[in-house]
Amino acid sequence: MVQGRAFLDDRKWIPKGILASVLAMDDPQPGPPGCTSVEWNRRAIENERVTYYKILLGDRIVGGLILFDNGGGEWELGRIYIDPDYQNRTIGQRVLLKMYQLHSDVKRWRLGTPEWATRNRHFYQKMGFTVLEVTALDPNLGWRSVEYENTLSMGIGDQQIDQLLTGKDDQPSVEATAV
Repeated sequence: MVQGRAFLDDRKWIPKGILASVLAMDDPQPGPPGCTSVEWNRRAIENERVTYYKILLGDRIVGGLILFDNGGGEWELGRIYIDPDYQNRTIGQRVLLKMYQLHSDVKRWRLGTPEWATRNRHFYQKMGFTVLEVTALDPNLGWRSVEYENTLSMGIGDQQIDQLLTGKDDQPSVEATAV
């Protein structure tokens, strides 16, 4: 499963002290709850308040995007994951731009990521998210979460998004298809 591979690959970025505690718990999950569970993903797909996208390059699934409708114009970017073999190719950027385009009625986006996930944090900030808070240390996880929001003040219009999403010779186009 692409999701499990992506989160397992992220473990290489966990600081050694935290990784030791994760491994000491004998945590079978490489990432957030349900990331390798077919049943969890099936329930998410069937939930009317969840929009689950597969990320395609041609006919190959290279990732996914899970969005939660919190009501009142607020949505949570629950997960974005890209197969490690396809990371660092601007796929994630183009998927979030597509997300903004497909959900242009959203007033506020929220998300959380582990404090140690500096690559994630840099990516989210580059994509217009700002830090709301850093949570208290979770003794079960061994780390704090950085909570973000984006009120879509980026000022990117549909035409600019379309230009950014259009594949170039060295950048194949990305399609986010609802499951």
